[in-house]
Amino acid sequence: MGTNNLNPVLKIVLDTNFLMAPSNLGIDVISELDRIINQKYEIIILKGTIEELKGLSENPSLKVRKAAKLALELAQRYTVVDLAPENGNMDELIVKLSKKEGYIVATNDQNLRRKLKSEGIPTIYVRQKSHLQIDGDV
Repeated sequence: MGTNNLNPVLKIVLDTNFLMAPSNLGIDVISELDRIINQKYEIIILKGTIEELKGLSENPSLKVRKAAKLALELAQRYTVVDLAPENGNMDELIVKLSKKEGYIVATNDQNLRRKLKSEGIPTIYVRQKSHLQIDGDV
């Protein structure tokens, strides 16, 4: 997917586990996105992701609750698209939406990354718990 003058803004969907990376891995995902994306971009958060994070913020594990709450704070800074899966499958929704709209997906979920790659959708993920990397053509 190349960029052109008609659509210079790259749209990047952040999924639940990617939003939890700052707390879980101590990585500043926004600074890292700025480092690896050499054009204007917009971060997209799906309503279903917000719902997942709200559920995780009630988790019995303190570590999970803390990561989810921090992720919710981060997510509030960005565009929330009012989409949640009817069948509860966020991965399926992310793949369909990204394919249709030409979005890039930021995720650390191996299964989701595999599905996205098979559809030719570029992904951004945390590599070696220290920095972000892009897989696919942006």
